[in-house]
Amino acid sequence: MSKQARGGRPLPACRAYDPDLWFPLGYSTAANQTQVMIAQSICAGCVYRIGCLEYALEHGEADGIWGGLTPEQRRGMSGVEGGKDELLAAMASA
Repeated sequence: MSKQARGGRPLPACRAYDPDLWFPLGYSTAANQTQVMIAQSICAGCVYRIGCLEYALEHGEADGIWGGLTPEQRRGMSGVEGGKDELLAAMASA
């Protein structure tokens, strides 16, 4: 069960962790890949995952894990027509 803020709304899952977890120094080394996988697994259970990803896409966030996606994964979405909408729909139904 997720922690709740005042008013009964759940807190984002990431609030319980060091923010640096979502901003690895790189994405290719084994240690950094482990860090990315940990962050993504936390994002997977977050009720704000879709909103977080939408924020990153709308504001051009170039670094960090947002909504469970790396910068490379987000860049891959933006080059496909309808990619953002399709991904968000798939995430919502998961």
